Amino acid sequence: MAGLRIKGADGELDAIASLVELAGERGDLDVLRRLAAAGSPDAADELRRLAGAGSHGAEEGLTGEA
Repeated sequence: MAGLRIKGADGELDAIASLVELAGERGDLDVLRRLAAAGSPDAADELRRLAGAGSHGAEEGLTGEA
């Protein structure tokens, strides 16, 4: 996981996609928010999906409120 984070921070798209997938599976909204704020459209899509599923924390990630 640490290796993926390092590669993701370096902008490696495959690593970012993997991080989004793993965070989505775990419901890790903090990671998804950070990735979305860094410009990942996949992370933003995952937050929208979770918000549609009723996750209040995901809605906050989309609106910028915490």
